[in-house]
Amino acid sequence: MNPFKYSLSVFVIVIVLMISACAPSSTPGITPDPTSEPTSGEVDTFYTGKYREQSEVKLEGISPDWVKSLVIAQIRIESISEEGTFTAALPALDYLQDLGVSGVWVSPVFEKGIDEDNINNDKINQNGFNVKEPDKIEPSLGTEAELITFVKEAHKRDIRVFLDVVPHGVSTQSSLVTEHPDWFRRDDDGELKITWGKMHDFIFNKTAVEEYWIETCVDLVKRLDIDGFRCDLEPGCFGTMTWGKIRQRCWDEGYKIAIFSEIVSDRGAGFDFDQNGIYPYDLTDRSKRVKYRADLFLRENIVDAVQQGLEHSTFDKQAAGQGGQDRFYSFALSNHDMVLTTKGSRFRFAYQAIFSPYLPVFFIGEEMNYDTIHGLLYVEKIDLSKAELPGKKEFRDDIKKMIAIRREYHDIFEYFPENHRDSNIVKVESTGTNVQTYGRFRNNTAVVIVGNNSDESITANVVLDTQMLELDVAEEYEVTDLMTDLVVYSGPAEGFSSIDVEVDEQSLRILKVEPK
Repeated sequence: MNPFKYSLSVFVIVIVLMISACAPSSTPGITPDPTSEPTSGEVDTFYTGKYREQSEVKLEGISPDWVKSLVIAQIRIESISEEGTFTAALPALDYLQDLGVSGVWVSPVFEKGIDEDNINNDKINQNGFNVKEPDKIEPSLGTEAELITFVKEAHKRDIRVFLDVVPHGVSTQSSLVTEHPDWFRRDDDGELKITWGKMHDFIFNKTAVEEYWIETCVDLVKRLDIDGFRCDLEPGCFGTMTWGKIRQRCWDEGYKIAIFSEIVSDRGAGFDFDQNGIYPYDLTDRSKRVKYRADLFLRENIVDAVQQGLEHSTFDKQAAGQGGQDRFYSFALSNHDMVLTTKGSRFRFAYQAIFSPYLPVFFIGEEMNYDTIHGLLYVEKIDLSKAELPGKKEFRDDIKKMIAIRREYHDIFEYFPENHRDSNIVKVESTGTNVQTYGRFRNNTAVVIVGNNSDESITANVVLDTQMLELDVAEEYEVTDLMTDLVVYSGPAEGFSSIDVEVDEQSLRILKVEPK
């Protein structure tokens, strides 16, 4: 999606597309891979975040086993280095590896069209979403061989690579327009429709168009050895059925990929999760435009939101009270369409995205509270050395530590049951706090998250109910602050019913609780 000139109309267009049923949305008859094992939602002691060859990856339902270990950062090749090339972007992989990121969403890298009427407008001509040739790499970014090297280097660092594809159409200058004019939508006068500035939209339900798109995506996986796709404007284009076919063909070729849509979907066999799986629809009026906001848990009780599926899933599922019943949901803090949302708040970053039962997604720079001129980092060069500046370094180091905690206790934080409403999260009683204290638990260990969404420090009294946290009855318990590794309580059960903790402004305490 063009994140600039036309961002205000994107959701209206998507809703219109979906209402008009321009694309099929039912689940295809996808055949499970021979190595597929039905998932019970259980997570064993094996950490799946390490990169492994396809033969070593297991399927859990339709999803590769590594999906539950994803922490995704979006990058744009043009802006992640001064040169703006695949080769120059390699140091960013070192940076992301050090941070603990396990998935990189790469904004469109395909050959771009040029809007000649706005030749000097880089926001239009260089944003990457005005794709000219969906099967060819943009020459200004480097060669295909250099992109393949980028993918290989990401894999060496245990980072999965998702390419951003634009399925709604192509630039008016595309060879496809000349070679296959019947593939594109026309207006009432029979003229090719112009959308998104200078693009033509595919006729999505045309067999030849669908087959072209399927072959193009499967070929990209085989040529580049990527791990999946982020799908712009989906499911409002080809829809879940076509993406299910793409997944099946990739399976047939031995590739276990993951696919995520931009907008909330019915999933089916098409999408493992959605970029904006949490979505605040106005349920009183389907036609009203809404905008994704990374603030659900600042407005609603986080445990209620999970267990009731509040603002999860499609409009129809939300209206029927059936939201939040798929396995995976992301929590997107920022992306190419969104300004940075955490603004240096450890609370907003970790309480909402790292320790909650979601897959964290953010635009690179969010983790160090990068200073932005335009609001959107997508349009600015990002100097990663700024992560060492005073204030930014401390913030980034804390986010790194928190991601490391998520990794260390992956059996707790990467537990995704078949129904997301059944996630291992409970309310923890506390006083002196301004948001819901919550606990995550598994295997006789619990981690309690005490948040502070205010600009002043607080003292919280936290009630530690061992039954609610599913801890064994014991004579003694121990509570450890996982950020400092300091034991804050160790002693008999009778002195353990509640503890007082100080929580800094816009921050949180992460307390491991377990029997001794």
